[in-house]
Amino acid sequence: MSVASLVPCAVLGLLCLAGDVEAASASTAEGMIAVRGPMPQAARGPAGDSLTTVYEVGGVKVIHRHTSVTDVVAVNLYLLGGARQLSSATAGIEPLLLRASEYGTKTYPEEAARYALAHTGSWITVLTTPDYTRFAFRGIKQEFDSTWAVFADRLMHPALDSAAMSIVRGKMLTEIKRSTESPDAQVAHVADSLAFESHPYAVDVDGSVASISALTADDLRKYAADQMVTSRMLLVVVGDVPRPKLEQAITRTIGTLPRGSYVWTLPAEWTAKEGRVASVYRRIPTNYILGYFGGPLQSGPDYPAFEVATGYLGGVLHDIIREQGLSYAAGAPLLRRGATGGGVYVSTVRPDTVMKIINNVIEFIQKDPLPRSSLIKHAERYSSRYHYSTESNAEQADVLAQAQIYHGDYNAAAEYGAVLRRVSPSDVRRVARRYFKNIQYGYVGDTTRVPKKDMLRK
Repeated sequence: MSVASLVPCAVLGLLCLAGDVEAASASTAEGMIAVRGPMPQAARGPAGDSLTTVYEVGGVKVIHRHTSVTDVVAVNLYLLGGARQLSSATAGIEPLLLRASEYGTKTYPEEAARYALAHTGSWITVLTTPDYTRFAFRGIKQEFDSTWAVFADRLMHPALDSAAMSIVRGKMLTEIKRSTESPDAQVAHVADSLAFESHPYAVDVDGSVASISALTADDLRKYAADQMVTSRMLLVVVGDVPRPKLEQAITRTIGTLPRGSYVWTLPAEWTAKEGRVASVYRRIPTNYILGYFGGPLQSGPDYPAFEVATGYLGGVLHDIIREQGLSYAAGAPLLRRGATGGGVYVSTVRPDTVMKIINNVIEFIQKDPLPRSSLIKHAERYSSRYHYSTESNAEQADVLAQAQIYHGDYNAAAEYGAVLRRVSPSDVRRVARRYFKNIQYGYVGDTTRVPKKDMLRK
């Protein structure tokens, strides 16, 4: 029976995107709303976004959407660079620094920092990705000044005393150790180690047991002196905060930090010359397979078609493998980073049979045309998802930031639906042929059943 005869009409008609929600094994902070695809000048509307302005204060680039729809204010500070700022010895240093600042700063010593923030009803979060660290707060406009004071002092003047270091170090070590307990997380770690072996993404931005255990308060202070520079910063604010008020807050705090000489660029693409398999024995009834293939830069001309092709791959795999009772979880994760990638994921008791299906589906997508109607429906899905996912100020801030970071234009996300409509069936076949190969596979389970011959197929 051919693969074409097995593809359900629902997949062709709706272009089911398993890549929209990454497989649990590949889930990361990248799962946030991401801006995707190049934005040709001709696609841009002349009016632009009347609510949003871009300006610079004290060397800090600011994207400011002044909206009075709600009292909620979202403030996101992006420290650019991610894994490329780190080595194996300094992995995890940025979240360790920012999280330790919760337990005391120069102006708010020890518990005062936490009490002052609690009094405002706001909260501060730290989120890491391979391309940046996001240091953010959510609050209400009436408490903006008080929240900003704590937020800025945590960034600029963390106390980093022994108690704070001990508490946060212990929490991070526990998180790292737990991250490999599940087979899903373990297979992701194994696949990552192959796919990013010679790429900056090989460094785990959350750190390792060795790096977190060895880092000292002096290491953190030196890192802060070198890396907390305004040229690394992108500040996105969405809410009812007037520009003069925001400029004043920046000028008297983070705007006084050194400018530095950092220049943000997208990382290099990651590719593999041949397929590889790394397997780990684990006495469990189900076998876990996750393989990654490299993709284009997120700003590159191939990315919109690559996203569609990867989503199509996930939809076909999900339906065929589940319908044949071979797995309860199958799909194609989409890695939404500066240097993108995709993959195949399945947990199954029949790895040999599943791998034959995966190879046949990839070959099918590389050769058979995808209906134009499916591409149009995918573009419509994106537009609906975009409007639904930007209802809150916090979500808008993330969308604006990622558009600016990956495309140099905060309008990019709103325009992506038009870009998708220009993707053709031949574009999908072309990128599938170019990128769906030399897959780097991680395998966790019964290693006597690793179908290596099928997994190493080019």
